[in-house]
Amino acid sequence: MKKIFRLIFLFTLFLTRAAYANTVTQTTRVSFEIEPVTAVNVASESGVQAVRLGPVAPHAEITTQSLKVSIKTNTKQHYRVYQNFEGEMLSSAGTPFPLQKILFRASNGEKGGVSEAASPTQLTPGEIPIFTSSSGGGADEFRIYFVLDNTELFPAGLFYGNLNIDLRVE
Repeated sequence: MKKIFRLIFLFTLFLTRAAYANTVTQTTRVSFEIEPVTAVNVASESGVQAVRLGPVAPHAEITTQSLKVSIKTNTKQHYRVYQNFEGEMLSSAGTPFPLQKILFRASNGEKGGVSEAASPTQLTPGEIPIFTSSSGGGADEFRIYFVLDNTELFPAGLFYGNLNIDLRVE
């Protein structure tokens, strides 16, 4: 019986070595680098990067418009988001619009970030902090809501201005 087991063992060993003798193996190192990425995307309810307040008439129903701010990142760094209105809001004829009549507020984030402008605040030129990430950083999403205080008569025209949304890692 032992002879049969030895014979089977030797036969199996021979077949295994014969199979490996026909195999050539080359090992290749695989490596890649994932760069740290942080991106900000801003879009209105209609999907464009614009806030459209109006048409405006004194004491008419107030329309709220919002921007969705999405922060995509693969880092765990803490950050703040700032709103920066550049210069004035002007009509195509050059007539200025009183910025302080535009109110905004920011919501809390969906992933733990906190609004720094939770109650309606007057829009002013310059930089205003509006959102802080959770302590662990990471991706988040929040909204900025805009409303026009239409309790007075404004000059007619189509008014334009530039609003920047800036993110700074802290």
